[in-house]
Amino acid sequence: MTAAPPHLTSPLLRMPGITHGFFSRHGGVSQGPYASLNCGPRSGDDLAKVAVNRARVAACLGADNLATAAQCHSAKITIIHEDFGANRPACDGLITRTPNLAIGALAADCMTVLFADADS
Repeated sequence: MTAAPPHLTSPLLRMPGITHGFFSRHGGVSQGPYASLNCGPRSGDDLAKVAVNRARVAACLGADNLATAAQCHSAKITIIHEDFGANRPACDGLITRTPNLAIGALAADCMTVLFADADS
């Protein structure tokens, strides 16, 4: 069993039914300029390694998949009900009510924001 990638959690989001994490570059299999936990399928990294990294993050969150958008510096938000695989929507926010579906945002020089509602 592979160890979970190191990550941080916020005490403000610790509530029943909500699992979250803020991950760094550590704990993955990518090499070179993408080392190590690169989850960006459009980065130019080996897609097989990106898939392993994404699976590690999803497993750490107790999910089957990690869904991320094709981020485009917009105000667009997409509501998702299932993982869309490689057909990622061009938007900058994802919303889901689907249990066990991890949604994520990739960041380099942009701020990410996480909202959670345990009732929904």
